[in-house]
Amino acid sequence: MAIVRYEPFGLLNTRPGFDALFDRLFEDAFGWGRNAAPSARASVAANLYETPDAYWVELPLAGVKPEDVEVTVQESLLTISAKRTWDLPEGAQPIWQGFGSGEWKQSFTLPGEVNSDKVEATMESGVLRLQLAKAENIRPRTIRVQGLNGSDAAPAIEGKAVEASKASRK
Repeated sequence: MAIVRYEPFGLLNTRPGFDALFDRLFEDAFGWGRNAAPSARASVAANLYETPDAYWVELPLAGVKPEDVEVTVQESLLTISAKRTWDLPEGAQPIWQGFGSGEWKQSFTLPGEVNSDKVEATMESGVLRLQLAKAENIRPRTIRVQGLNGSDAAPAIEGKAVEASKASRK
């Protein structure tokens, strides 16, 4: 014999809707859903922007304190780890807990190398923002082209153009 729960207003049962809402909020905040595979829980939504001088990364880290975030950069590999602690109020029994304690770590490969000495990290309203200065060797450079109209013109490459112009005069 099975026991069936009587719900006279089954159409108005809001629990599945609330469960789906909390699943979605938790999924959006940390990338972890109740039914997600372990590999899926290891990723988080992120934004990546590029300017001529830097890459910008934004990650939502709801409930994480700035001191519980660690950012490491090596060449073009960015690794971010975060720890969130969440305690229940005294005497509380969890009915549904989708926003709790946990640790998270993810690595991102950036499109180019980063100068690790010039990385800035800020956290505001639960969003981690990173400004990662591009390495000098990948920044675009403008090269000034000089003409050699006479002996007074400065050579574009020191020594080479001068020797070439002397050879052509002989």
